[in-house]
Amino acid sequence: MKIELKNVTCGYGKNTIIKDISMEIKSGEALCILGPNGVGKTTLFKTILGFLKLQKGEILIDGRSIYDYKTKELAKIMGYVPQAHNPPFPFKVIDIVLMGRISYMGAFSSPRKKDMDIALRAMETLDILYLKDRIYTEISGGEKQLTLIARALAQEAKMLIMDEPTSNLDFGHQIRVLNHINDLIKSGIGVIMTSHFPNHVFLCATKVSMIKDGKLFKIGTPKQVITKESLKDIYGIDTEVIDIERKHKRNISYCIPV
Repeated sequence: MKIELKNVTCGYGKNTIIKDISMEIKSGEALCILGPNGVGKTTLFKTILGFLKLQKGEILIDGRSIYDYKTKELAKIMGYVPQAHNPPFPFKVIDIVLMGRISYMGAFSSPRKKDMDIALRAMETLDILYLKDRIYTEISGGEKQLTLIARALAQEAKMLIMDEPTSNLDFGHQIRVLNHINDLIKSGIGVIMTSHFPNHVFLCATKVSMIKDGKLFKIGTPKQVITKESLKDIYGIDTEVIDIERKHKRNISYCIPV
């Protein structure tokens, strides 16, 4: 499966936030979008998901416009993991994950055994079955984030759209979430994510795009895009990008301030 953005311009009403952006992502790839606060990353996600109407350009899924898909069809293709989710009622974690099955149910249907099995399998994939009967509002930030990823997996979506999946998490949970994202990519799921941390890109992204002033500044592999020059242009700080040798895994690059 492939999602293509062709000369996409988007925003709110007549207010344009993102201008003339083109990129693509295939199943089994991870595209990370980097840029400073307020550059329009979340606006772009809302447009890809169909929450906001395109101002110009096209968004295609396997060559077909997203506007040619019904809402239920899109829900089976793209799963959304927001930065935060605060339900108004004290749902159990399993109930939150089961919400990912709504597009497979009728308007007034209850979850079937198949829906429950899929939800439990999604939780098992992320090692959070122990949370099944816990109250969602009472678990930690990292556990909430994994629950939202499980909900997206329960949709059986082929692409996951993740808005800063490691935001507000401690170091341990950041690494756990990134490791799970790597596992999802290896399983053939495509991931589009945003991050404020260039080092996270080296840990899980296969492609990265940088956005500056609402326009595509640079796109390519992490090694091609994340350089001291580009980080200076985007964030206005001096850095060095160094290569680190690891004993049992591939070598990795890392950004440090200077």
